Amino acid sequence: MRGLDRLDRRIRPYLEKSKYETWARSYSPTKRYTMMTSNIAKSLNTALKAARNLPIDILVECLRSLVQKWVWNNSNNANGTFTKVSTATGNELRHDIVFPFNPIEYQVRGEKGTNFTVNIHNRTCTCNRFQEDEMPCGHVVAVIAKRNLGVYDYCAKFYKTETLKALY
Repeated sequence: MRGLDRLDRRIRPYLEKSKYETWARSYSPTKRYTMMTSNIAKSLNTALKAARNLPIDILVECLRSLVQKWVWNNSNNANGTFTKVSTATGNELRHDIVFPFNPIEYQVRGEKGTNFTVNIHNRTCTCNRFQEDEMPCGHVVAVIAKRNLGVYDYCAKFYKTETLKALY
């Protein structure tokens, strides 16, 4: 919040007046993951700006054609899409020490002395990124590497190519 105060003093009072679940992922009653989308109506209005003044039958045909084109392009893009688990903390990861409590729970000690508990079975980590994003965080990746497991087996199904293809 201090960072926001430096940007503009009016932001904090506005956010504090709003419900936390409307702007903070950790308070959201639903999963939002890392994607935020705008209203489809805005996209359609922009794409059909020139066609809005045409007769209704031509406008509807333009809309049908546009949606067909989008579905075709997105379907083709989905065929080349894959989920890559980011190990942006790769340098830190190499220095993480993994201590097993039992076959499903592990303590991951980072280079800076931080400790996190990972439960592979429940798909949780005390940093909460694994639960919120349903994508392995660096601590989970360290455990998965230690156990020689497949990292993509721990990604939610909606990040996978098969799911994206099924949408189209």
